[in-house]
Amino acid sequence: MNYPTSPELLEEVNFKGYENAGLYLTRFVEKDLPVLFIGNADEEAIYVICNINPDDSYNLCEFEFAIKNYSENEGMVDWLTENGFVKIPHSGYISGWVDIPVCKATDKLKNLIIGKCH
Repeated sequence: MNYPTSPELLEEVNFKGYENAGLYLTRFVEKDLPVLFIGNADEEAIYVICNINPDDSYNLCEFEFAIKNYSENEGMVDWLTENGFVKIPHSGYISGWVDIPVCKATDKLKNLIIGKCH
């Protein structure tokens, strides 16, 4: 899939009280994998990057995301699940000292992504 090289708004969201927040899609250059982040395009602000680019020990399938769910992202899996973007984690892997949950996109997120990929 050809993920956009510049951020594309997928949906406006309510995230931790930030006004005019949106869920955006772009891509990791190294592996052409999707990147989801929450930010504000008007302010050119990124509040939080939702997923990570896994190391070579884990290969993601299409519409699968390795969610950063620690540090400033604590609770990200719950937020993405509660807002209907990903399903509950179905697997994961260890990166350093951290367990990285892997989630599949919901049909809602799949359709939003497909609509932005050319």
